[in-house]
Amino acid sequence: MERIQLLLGANVDRDAMIAGLERLGLSVEASADVLEVTAPTWRPDLTMEDDIAEEVGRIALGYENLPETLPPQRAGRGQDSTRGAWMGRVRESLVRAGLQEVVSHSLTAPSALSTEEETARRVAIRSALSEDVSTLRTSLTPNLAAIAARAHTSGQRDIALFEVGPVYRKADVGDGYVEPLRVTGIVTGSAVGQPWAIKPETLPADFFYIKGIVESLLTTLGIPTPSLLREPIPIPIRAAPPPSPWAANSWA
Repeated sequence: MERIQLLLGANVDRDAMIAGLERLGLSVEASADVLEVTAPTWRPDLTMEDDIAEEVGRIALGYENLPETLPPQRAGRGQDSTRGAWMGRVRESLVRAGLQEVVSHSLTAPSALSTEEETARRVAIRSALSEDVSTLRTSLTPNLAAIAARAHTSGQRDIALFEVGPVYRKADVGDGYVEPLRVTGIVTGSAVGQPWAIKPETLPADFFYIKGIVESLLTTLGIPTPSLLREPIPIPIRAAPPPSPWAANSWA
């Protein structure tokens, strides 16, 4: 009986408990502080003492007589996870540098920009709806390049985009999968936009401009700045030429 009163949060008379349960067709044998209750075959929902306590509260006490109490507040202050806080700092640094964030789809088509290692660890989608969504992305670069290409086709020459998100690959060992987090950006055109008094080629978005963005990001994250190397972009042979003479045709 003590357990029933604890669950209900109210004192219920012993005789009222027995009378209420017997009204429901339950067999009750009472001892000092224990009630042995046998549920009939037509009540398969009564399987534990919590169910009996609910019936006592419903019939013997009445729901309207249950005391109204608020549950104790035990939750701490809401906050972002360590990973979420890190991603927030990355986004803030890159937006402050003048880049615009994009969110691309995780499902994509096999890309010619993928490295041999990415191709070998690519995750294929079983029964994909089309080739365009037949794999999980192994890199953020192809999606960003496609977005920049569409913007260039629409006449936009000064492009500065970035994305922060996971990529999906087969694990090095075993049959599992991994989802490493990646930060990727693409910048082309001029770093000064199109003001009327400055020629766009005055400050091109070249390797050194990108280098400054990367160094600023690493400083924000408290990471020592490494030596940055300029390498050719692995553009397929059939790719179009850079969108402008001063385009940042290099990796940092």
